[in-house]
Amino acid sequence: TYRTLNATLVEAIRSLGVPARLAQSHNRSPQPDAGACFWEPVRDEIEAAGRKLVGSAQARIGDVLLQHGSLPIQPPSLGPESLRSAGTSLSELLSKSICFSAVAEAIESAMTGALGGLWCRGRVRGREQRMAASLLHHYESPTWTWRR
Repeated sequence: TYRTLNATLVEAIRSLGVPARLAQSHNRSPQPDAGACFWEPVRDEIEAAGRKLVGSAQARIGDVLLQHGSLPIQPPSLGPESLRSAGTSLSELLSKSICFSAVAEAIESAMTGALGGLWCRGRVRGREQRMAASLLHHYESPTWTWRR
């Protein structure tokens, strides 16, 4: 599933004009607690121009699969220089800005085309919004983001 989902994301990114591919050069597989996710691509992660483009994580809990990832649209403005220079972003690769909605539409199209099934857009519920708001301060803190 990790390879399938990332291959589908590669197709979405290619549809935007970025020559992305699944990383082949590393024999390691993604590992839990591997550190900052943009330092080095591992097998089946997404890279472009020799740099990591998408940071992904996957968890299986019982019969539930959670896929989480980050696809930088713009270069990061915060964090250690080594981390900012390790990965890349869509706008860097395209040499122009790209809007979130164009990226979201490309991903939605690729996922529905590759995975089939019935898809529908949901809405964030009030309870979910309140919980997110209560957690925002914690997760936007540099102390949380750059902890070791």
